[in-house]
Order: sequence, then C-alpha cells, then structure tokens
Amino acid sequence: RVLVVCAEFEAERARQLGLAPRGKIVVVPNGVPIPPPLPAADRAALRAELGAGPTDFLVLMAGRLAPPKDPATFVRAATIVEASARAAPGSGARFRFVLVGGGRLAGTLPASPALLTGARPDAARLLGAADAAVLTTDFESSPYFLLEAMAASVPVVATDLPATRELLGGAAVLIPPHDAGALAAALERFAVHPALRSRLSAMALARAGTFHSIPAMLSAVGNAWGAAITP
Repeated sequence: RVLVVCAEFEAERARQLGLAPRGKIVVVPNGVPIPPPLPAADRAALRAELGAGPTDFLVLMAGRLAPPKDPATFVRAATIVEASARAAPGSGARFRFVLVGGGRLAGTLPASPALLTGARPDAARLLGAADAAVLTTDFESSPYFLLEAMAASVPVVATDLPATRELLGGAAVLIPPHDAGALAAALERFAVHPALRSRLSAMALARAGTFHSIPAMLSAVGNAWGAAITP
C-alpha cells in the first residue's frame, strides 16, 4: 500500500524506478533524541580515556569498519594532519583521531596515529568528548552517527552525498568522497576557527531538534500508517 523511505532523495529515486506511485511514497526522516550536556568532569574523563588532553582537538568517527563507511580515508587524514604538524611545529592544536567500530576492514587499515577502539556500545556518548565528528562514507541513506553528532552539538565534516546534503542542510563542511587531503584541511580549519565550529554546531542542533526530532518522526510514522489504511 505504501512505500516508506527515510529521505526525500530516496523518494525521488523510488519514483524514477517506478517502485510506487507518487502518492504512495511516504518519507519518514530518522529521529534522534537531544541528550543533556555532558558534565565537565565526565567530558574530561572521556577525553582522558581516549588519550586527549584538555587543549587537544579530538576528532571522532564511529561506524562499521566495512563498506561503504571508508574508514581508510579517516585514518589517512590522521596521517596527513600529523605530518603537517611535524612540518610546522607549534602552528596549531594537537590532534587526536579516534575511530570507533569493528568490522572486516579493521585489519586492512593503513598504519596511522588514529586510535582504533573497536566496537563500543557508548559510541554516541563519546560525542560529548569530541571537538569534531567525521563520516567518510561513500553511500548512506540517513546516517545515525551524524544525527547523534548534530544532537550533541558537535560540528561535522562529512562526505558530500545526497543523503548528507539533505540530512545536514548546510550545517556542516562537506568534502569529496575518498579525499583524505580535503578532510585533513577541513579539520585543520575547524581547529583554528572556533567561531565556525560554533556556528555550524548551533545550526546542526537546531535542525536535529526540528526536522529530526522524535515527535517529528512519530508524526511521520503515523501519517504512513494513515496512508496505508486509506483505501
């Protein structure tokens, strides 16, 4: 009766493929709760656990270490940033890259300064310790890690895809797929421009609280059921 998708770009693709009539495709955007701010002591403890000091710039990515997440681009960016810091000592913040997740690509990643934690059930909570969130995926529908970063008011750098453009709505820096150099440059820019980080994180939090709120998702689910039972 009804085809439910989680993004407008998916709905348009479904129309193009003839999977359902236009009036029978319902978009239900993923929703995410807004967590309370992490207490300062808890944030400091999490950062210390991840090897980041009070003034370090902590970059976090979480996801399956499997296609299409492309974790190799993340760890290559960590190497580029470290080499840049060695070439110009004292020129900026000390970076700490943390990759959370498990999967079949774990053993294939190039050596880098990034910390690989393996899978952790508290990955979303770790965002409270992060200065930036990254997603290097080359395909997504509606990535929850980015929604969790938006809800935690953490500025985002993500791959430029139809899904991320729609999800983030301009509240992030987008980079080409598989471009570790562009990712490194974006993070170095973040580190020295706190006003940019603040502006993007505020935009992202506002978007998470409206378009991707739990009430908005439940309302859309209700509309989908209503469309399904209507003759």
